[in-house]
Amino acid sequence: MRARPLAITLALSLPFALLVARSASAYERQQTFGLDAGGVISGTNGANTKLGGNLALHYTYGVTDAFLAMAEVGGSGLTADLPSKKTPAEPGIVATAALGAGYVFDVSRWVPYAGVLLGPAYFANARVTQPFWTLDAQLAVGVDYEVTRSWAVGISYRQHMFLEKASTYPEFTVVSLRLEYVWGW
Repeated sequence: MRARPLAITLALSLPFALLVARSASAYERQQTFGLDAGGVISGTNGANTKLGGNLALHYTYGVTDAFLAMAEVGGSGLTADLPSKKTPAEPGIVATAALGAGYVFDVSRWVPYAGVLLGPAYFANARVTQPFWTLDAQLAVGVDYEVTRSWAVGISYRQHMFLEKASTYPEFTVVSLRLEYVWGW
């Protein structure tokens, strides 16, 4: 008689166990190093919106299987004005470096994440008579896909907020494709 209640308990538990069990791909102490390449949209108060390109390097360290330490360094070149061609293009350079923390929402082959970063930003361009530094807070959102256990590709979104120059540079958005090497799993 005892076998029947055990079988019923196991049969009822199996669907729950299947819902809870997932294939894990993010681990404590897992590290990634990668290259980001993408585009930039920059809005400057009193000027046209500019487009440009961005290259960046990033590194993450899995503090736990859900929380990441993040580091990024990148540079953007801005050359094209939108939507009007009334003013000449204003070439510009914005370099950023930041440290922060992120949260991994899922641990499967698709790894969505979000985070915040903080660091310095350097501006030098035709509108700036003197190059300057400012504080940059970033909102980071993205998703990576593990092609193999050691290589991943992804897409990322970074919204930069230049805290000391927010009224002058209200918009600076970067969308990038990512290639990452993964180790430490």
